[in-house]
Amino acid sequence: FIIPLIAMACRSPDDGLKAYNSLPQISIQSHSDGSILLEGQTENFYALATDSNHSPDELEVAWFYGGELVCDWTIPDEGGSSNCDITPVSTESLVRAEVRDPENAGGNAEILIDVQPSYAPEITILSPDSDTEYAADELIYFSAQLSDAEDPVETLLAEWQSSIDGTLEVNTTPDSSGQISDYALLSAGEHVLSLRVSDSMGKSTLEEVIVSVREANVEPQCSITSPTSSSSGEEGRNVVFEGEVSDPDGPLSDLSISWSSDKDGALGNSIASANGDGTGSVIFTTSDLTINSHIITMQVEDAYGGIC
Repeated sequence: FIIPLIAMACRSPDDGLKAYNSLPQISIQSHSDGSILLEGQTENFYALATDSNHSPDELEVAWFYGGELVCDWTIPDEGGSSNCDITPVSTESLVRAEVRDPENAGGNAEILIDVQPSYAPEITILSPDSDTEYAADELIYFSAQLSDAEDPVETLLAEWQSSIDGTLEVNTTPDSSGQISDYALLSAGEHVLSLRVSDSMGKSTLEEVIVSVREANVEPQCSITSPTSSSSGEEGRNVVFEGEVSDPDGPLSDLSISWSSDKDGALGNSIASANGDGTGSVIFTTSDLTINSHIITMQVEDAYGGIC
């Protein structure tokens, strides 16, 4: 038998051989194309990076939103996962994750998200109101109704501000129905009161009301000038009572003046006549007193409830 032999040249194992670097891969796992997200509500995105000839700790991943870098190049975890918090806006819909290996080979994954508009909170100021005049020494009721299309009302942040007094120290934590309420004093003057309410997406609403606050009320002054104590009269005869009144907060015509007896009860009313010096004269005549020893009272009440 003849066996043909083929002579072959020997070469070293490295002669003419090349090692090729495979491209790293990345896929967005947390969201898919068309995912619906709310504008302003931060979302956590995560992606999985792989490479057939590099371990995860040799890779780097970056995130882009609308072409802008939002999460810089970082090494994924030991499983190849990379996370990034993105806050969607209505003008952008493209989310892209990129991966690169030590030899600068790279890959990327993109998705388009559907950003839906979010809504600012709604406010109805219930109190105080512009039709009421308040006093500087009067506790004023602050109340408003709040609501929000996305957030639970209990999580809304509210703050009252006054153009005169600044931030007001009142409770602004909504109850389960969305109402806030508390009492506070305001200094005298014309206030622009504003209530600002913000939600978790950064949307806020501002409502205002103009409120007038007068100086603290000073009670009226009064005295009975005639007759003197222990005076006497006859049954059925007129007894003339005279007095003097004043009020620094308002006109004498606003004063309500009434007379009474501790024995006979209410006797009647009077009107003050101005004396020209800020005081007023009061005259009251009655013949209805019964036979008895009476304590006669003149009560003067101003328009704000102050009493002498």
